[in-house]
Amino acid sequence: MSDSTLTALVNECDARTCELLGGLYALLSNAFTFPNAAWFETFRRESCWEAVRVRAADADAALAARVTGTERRLRRIRSEKGDAGALSALQDDYARLFSHAVRGSCPPYELEYGRRDILQQSPQLADIGGFYAAFGLSQEDSARERLDHVSVECDFLARLSCLEAEAAVADDAERAQVVADAHHAFLADHLGRWAPAFARQVDDADPDGFFGGVAKILAATIETDAGRRGLSLGPTYLPLCHEDSEATGEFECGVDSGDEGRERFVSLGIEKKR
Repeated sequence: MSDSTLTALVNECDARTCELLGGLYALLSNAFTFPNAAWFETFRRESCWEAVRVRAADADAALAARVTGTERRLRRIRSEKGDAGALSALQDDYARLFSHAVRGSCPPYELEYGRRDILQQSPQLADIGGFYAAFGLSQEDSARERLDHVSVECDFLARLSCLEAEAAVADDAERAQVVADAHHAFLADHLGRWAPAFARQVDDADPDGFFGGVAKILAATIETDAGRRGLSLGPTYLPLCHEDSEATGEFECGVDSGDEGRERFVSLGIEKKR
């Protein structure tokens, strides 16, 4: 086998793995948003699950089982309650688990996990915003939620996974390395640090429900992603920050002031190669 053929096979394998991760992170990003009518219409369709399920089956049987199991949970809820009743029940579950108004049992925000004082919150959001800005994502792209919301962080890693897949297919080693380095850093410093604890909390609070199933997919996805990058994930338990020190949700320290976070990528040329 020639070196060029071997390289092509390796790139094809890398691209398939990145496409799987991109699909999983995109599914997770959507699943962790509030279930309105459009959300429900998306997730009730088999096509929403099929591509991810098929790719997962080729790569990891246990991961595929979690995807299938979560789809079945939604199907069961619809069968028991009808579509209108299922949507209402899912909205109630979302509010119980993640709500702002009545503090949910499972805060979906990075800054809620691990003890830190309020002075640490602005630099943390700025670092997250710096990652987003380095890849051309504006504040408006994540305006639906705070920058540290699990759905926004999953959306970012979905985008990076797709960029990695594109670079692998194009045999652009330099570009692939730049994106992989950013993905590695964001997973290590952000989602991979707190999501294991978040996923455990959701699974414990909703053991037989749809969002508990989504949490299982999240845990398996970041474990797969971290494993291929040689990363250790954060613990499955982290103390929650006190409610009084909750971030305000104002984004003056987010994307637009993410210069410190952005600087770590400028030397790699990310902003020039968006």
